[in-house]
This record gives sequence, structure tokens and C-alpha cells, in this order.
Amino acid sequence: MPVVKSKGFAGSLRQLAEGRVTPSELLWDLTENDLIQMLVPKFANIDSESALAIGDGVLAGDVTGQLILNRTLGEWIIAEAKTKQTEVDIIYSTQK
Repeated sequence: MPVVKSKGFAGSLRQLAEGRVTPSELLWDLTENDLIQMLVPKFANIDSESALAIGDGVLAGDVTGQLILNRTLGEWIIAEAKTKQTEVDIIYSTQK
């Protein structure tokens, strides 16, 4: 079944989430522009997006890491990283 890109790559991802296309079908039709849209940060459609969370940062500047919305999961990930003698950067956020 071909991927229908009527709503851009985000629409294609939605089709994948709904099980209407397979990952290989989605990747087959992936274009350079689709990759750029995913990789280049921009706020062109800020009015049509909703925030995952709103709050005050505890550190100055920008931070990067895995977004964790569940404290138990975050603690498990940190414990797993310690058993592998590595570190993992997480950003913990409660639901708004």
C-alpha cells in the first residue's frame, strides 16, 4: 500500500501509527525534505502545535536528553545506566 502524503510527513507518521502503512513503506518514500523537516529545529507552525509541558528550567541555558514523563521510568533508566557503567541524560517533566 503506498504512503499517501496529503498531510506531509507528519501525516505519513500518523498512518504508520494507525497501522495503515508499514515502516518499510514509510521509509521507501522518505525524501530529503522530510528529513530536513525532522532534523532542523524551527517554530514555523507554533500556533498549530501544543506544548508537552510548561515549566521553569532548573538549569541555565538549553538542555538535551531523553524526555521522561514518568518518575518511576526515569529512575529505572538511571539505574540501568549505572549497571552498565554509563550515564544517560534525561529531562523529567510532569504532565501539565
